[in-house]
Amino acid sequence: MFFVSTSLLILTIILSVQCFSPSLSLNRVYSYSPLSQTPPQNNEWNLFKLHHAPGSWKGVWTSYNIDGDVIDETIASIDYALDASDDSIQQTHLITVGASRADCQTWMRTKTSFETKSFPVATYTEQNLRKLRLVSVSMVNGPTFLRTGVLSTELVLSHGDGRVRAIFQHAPSWGDDVRPLSNTPPNSFELFRVIVSREAIRASPPTVETEAKDPPSEGNAAFFRPVPPLFWHKMWGGKSCTWDIDNGHKSDLIPQLQEVDAWHENPRRNDGNIWSMRLLGGILLQSPRNIGVGEQPTSRLAWIPVDDVLLRVEATISALCEPNQGGTSMLNKTPLHRIKCDVFEEIGEAKMQVIENEEEFIRPNEASSPSKKNDSDDSFDNLRSSLTF
Repeated sequence: MFFVSTSLLILTIILSVQCFSPSLSLNRVYSYSPLSQTPPQNNEWNLFKLHHAPGSWKGVWTSYNIDGDVIDETIASIDYALDASDDSIQQTHLITVGASRADCQTWMRTKTSFETKSFPVATYTEQNLRKLRLVSVSMVNGPTFLRTGVLSTELVLSHGDGRVRAIFQHAPSWGDDVRPLSNTPPNSFELFRVIVSREAIRASPPTVETEAKDPPSEGNAAFFRPVPPLFWHKMWGGKSCTWDIDNGHKSDLIPQLQEVDAWHENPRRNDGNIWSMRLLGGILLQSPRNIGVGEQPTSRLAWIPVDDVLLRVEATISALCEPNQGGTSMLNKTPLHRIKCDVFEEIGEAKMQVIENEEEFIRPNEASSPSKKNDSDDSFDNLRSSLTF
C-alpha cells in the first residue's frame, strides 16, 4: 500500500493539480448563464473554452482517506493556455514543494519562497479532447486506469471565477484465494482516496485566510462560507443536461426537482456501498465504495456556490467486464457510460413538516388510530401536566 500511495501521489499531481502563469489574465469575464442562454451547440470544445480555458486555476489540493481524515495537502495551479490560432489548449501544472495552506499568500506574492516544479500535462484540440467530457458547466476526466492499477475518476463543476474538482480513486482488490502479484485481473475496485481542490482564477488560492482578507466579488463562490443544512432541502428548478455513450448530448428543463431525484438531500440512501462526505462551502461528495464485475455505479459531486444556486454532476462508470469464456474478467475499455449535469436555481424555501397540535407530537399513533385510554395513558398525562415548560 505504501508503494501504491507514494506512486499515486506523484501521478495524481501530474494528472490533476494546476499551475500558475503570470501571463494569464486575472480579469476574465464570466457572462454565460446556463439557465438564461443556450449552450454553444453542445460543442464540448466551446464548453471547455467557456468554463475552463484559458485560465490559471489556483487552489489547495486536499487528499482524504475514506474515514474523512486529511492525509495530504498541496498548493498547486493548473494553466490552460490557448494558442494564438485558437486551435489548441496546452495544460500545464505548477506544484509547490514544502508549502502548506498557510503559505498561499506568501507563495503567490513572492514566487521565490518555495521550490516549484512545472509539468506539461496535455494538449487538447477540438478533434482530440483525450479523456475529457464536458456537459454544461461540468467536466469529467476519465475514468482512467493509472500505471499503479488505480482507477481514477475526476468530476469538475465550474461557477464564475471558481470551480471544485473531486477525484475518486479506487484500488484493485483481489479475493483471498488469489495472489495480487499474479496476472489475474482484480475481482473489484475499492475506494481508498478522495482528492478535493477548491480552485479559482484569483490572485491567491482560495483559503479561509485569503477569502477573509480579499472576499470574492458578488456572484462568485465563497468556498469556505458556512452553508446551513436546510439549504440542501430547498425547492430547486432549472436545466438538466446529459451525455451518454449511445445517444450523445441532450438537455431538459426541470420546472421543479422531484424528491425522488434529490439525491443530495440523502446521499447515502441507506446503501452500504455508498460513501459520501460534506465539506465546508456547500460541497457534497458521493462515490461507490466498491465497483464489482459488470457493475455500473455512479460517482457524484454537488455544490452550492452561492446561496440560490445548486450545481450537480454525476458520472456512471464501470471497471470490469463480465467474465469471458475462460472465466476471467477483464478491464473495461470504455468505463464512462453516462454524465448528467444539473444547473438549478432556488424556486422556494425548504419545506418543513409542521406539527399543528401537541397531541400529534406526543402520541402520533393515536392521532391516526384512536384507542381506549388505559392507566398508563393517565399516568403519562398526569406527569406531563406537572411539568413546567
